This record gives sequence, structure tokens and C-alpha cells, in this order.
Amino acid sequence: MVAEDDIVNQRIIKSILDKKKCIVSIVSNGKDTLEYWQNNDVDLILMDIEMPVMNGFEIVKEIRERELVTGKYTPIIALTGATMREDREKCLKMGMDGYISKPIRIDRIYQAINSVLRKYRKIESLSIRQFLERVDGDKEVLTEIIEDIISDDYEKEYLGNIETCIEQGNLEALNKNIHKFKGSISNFDAYNAINILETMGENIKSRNLYIIRHLFKELKNEFFDIKCELKEYKRKFLNNL
Repeated sequence: MVAEDDIVNQRIIKSILDKKKCIVSIVSNGKDTLEYWQNNDVDLILMDIEMPVMNGFEIVKEIRERELVTGKYTPIIALTGATMREDREKCLKMGMDGYISKPIRIDRIYQAINSVLRKYRKIESLSIRQFLERVDGDKEVLTEIIEDIISDDYEKEYLGNIETCIEQGNLEALNKNIHKFKGSISNFDAYNAINILETMGENIKSRNLYIIRHLFKELKNEFFDIKCELKEYKRKFLNNL
């Protein structure tokens, strides 16, 4: 659910989330936000702080109090034009789970949503079980593939080449390397990494190297998480073959 009264921001956010096949409901004031949350199954709320009728802090306070009775929990991400560190800390202290500063940017939304959903919905970065099915249940093949991905050579070939293209400003080569990496890592349904790669590709069209560099930092962090998950899976399930 998107709780936002500004029609331009509504359209921007809905457009961004529609591309990822999200089901988006939009409400324009605090009272309607609370009523919609009360009467519908909501996975996550993007909450504008400066809402009419009830502001974002008042809504969150009411939701968190009602959740003490219902026992359910809804992740809430703040949308705000404030950018100071204390503003972010206030949002988190008031019961929000994430923070997106305006103006709205694609990378900020994806980063915040992925972070919050992975934390509270226990969403894993990878689908190893599905990949095992793709190799017809052959754990030896899966072990070899995991060893390839967690190797330094794999990281140099994919992340290293992407980083070189960014440093050189070679957007044509960058686009090719992004598609190459996406094709490889998508075998594990690594949705977070795929989202970042797709957003990088979208920013190549507008030649926005500033955002691309920022996204690459997120990609490196995500790939580190992927390697950790693969190493742990290998340690727990595959080392006793």
C-alpha cells in the first residue's frame, strides 16, 4: 500500500512498482490509510510522513498499538522530504522499518523494500531448491557450480568487469556485462541482485552514472550475501556427499 497524498509521487511510485508486478493500492489521507490497513491484507506500507487528516507518525502509532491486539505485523517504510540523520532516526524510533528520502528514486525504493521484506518476511536471496531441480537433483553438479560462483575468478569476471566498465564510462560494454551477469545469477532466482541489475540497465539509457555507481555498491553487498548463503548451504547440505 502506498500512503501518499501528492498525485505526482503516487504516479511515480506506482509506475516503479508496476514494473516489478507488485499489487499497489494507493490512499491519499491518513484516515483512509488506517481504514484500508484494518480491512485488507497489506504486505508493506510506503508511508508519507506529511499526510492530511492524520500524519504518518500518528498512523504508525495507531497501527503498532492495534497490532499488539491482532498479533500481526506490517512493515512500514517512511517517505519523507527530510534528509537529516535525526529525521531517519525519528522514523525508526516511531516504529517504522525503513526510510526513503524524496525525491523518489528507483534504486532507493528497491533497496528499502528488499531490505525490509528480507528481514521481516524471511525471504532468502536465492532459490537453491529450484536450481537443484534444474540439474536433475545432481548434488555433485550443484556443488561444482556453487564452488565456481564463490570463487574469486567468478567475482572478477562479473563484478570486476562491470566495475571496470563503470570506471571507464563504457556504457555499451557495461550493458553487455550486466546482461551476462543477470543471465548467470538468475539461475538461482536471485531476485534482489536481478532487480539491482535491471535498475542499472534502466539508468544506462539515461546515462546516469551517479546512480549506476550507487547501485553497483548495492550489487556488491548483495553478491556478498549470495556468496555467504551458498557457502552456508554447501557446508550444511553438500559437504557430506
